[in-house]
Amino acid sequence: MRGPRGCCSRTWTVVALVAAFALAPASVSRAQDPDARLNRYLGSQEYANTVVSRALEADRLRKTGCDQPKALRHALQNVLEPPRFAEDSTAPVAGVWIDRVDIDRCGTTIAENMLVIVDRGTMSIARLLPGTTKAGPLLQRDAMQPALAAATVKKDKAERAGAKPCPDQEGVTVSNTSLLRERIPIVNDAAGRMTAGAWDETWMFLFCGREIPVLIHFDGDGNGGTNFTVDPSE
Repeated sequence: MRGPRGCCSRTWTVVALVAAFALAPASVSRAQDPDARLNRYLGSQEYANTVVSRALEADRLRKTGCDQPKALRHALQNVLEPPRFAEDSTAPVAGVWIDRVDIDRCGTTIAENMLVIVDRGTMSIARLLPGTTKAGPLLQRDAMQPALAAATVKKDKAERAGAKPCPDQEGVTVSNTSLLRERIPIVNDAAGRMTAGAWDETWMFLFCGREIPVLIHFDGDGNGGTNFTVDPSE
């Protein structure tokens, strides 16, 4: 049985998600490659300490039962808005990217994906879904409610069959996501818009310590958007 179908999330236009962060004009240095400057900035101890501490906090908030997760490494995952640097500055004044922090969750390695937004030189960090999902911030947001609804139906069915009830609906979280397969290879154009691609993922919802998987099918529409179908039967 097929579940709810979503339409046309623009996975590349993450700026729409943070419209309040209007990027201010800046004098951009032409002397150095912005990618090289970004790499140096991401490699700085100050940046690493900030993003890693936020990732550890994000993992603790997922209530997985691991109170002392440990950071293993971090790396740039995807640039959503190219960074801009003021003249002679070592830190960007604008830009949006995703940093992936590998976490040792009490013996299990998990990836915490952090959305980093720099506006007028001020950095903000928001947690995205953990794991290997290929869904961008907007697509994660759009698919969340249908996926949670499917997970709740499966939870209720399990409880009717004798599983321990989970009354704490406010404590439900996504503990992990897994990319299962690419049915059609993902292709992006120069602007970052997906022109082709289809893939399947499992999102793992945590209800009172019990994980419930939800299968989601994602299909690019060829115009930069992505449709999704939540499959509650698997």
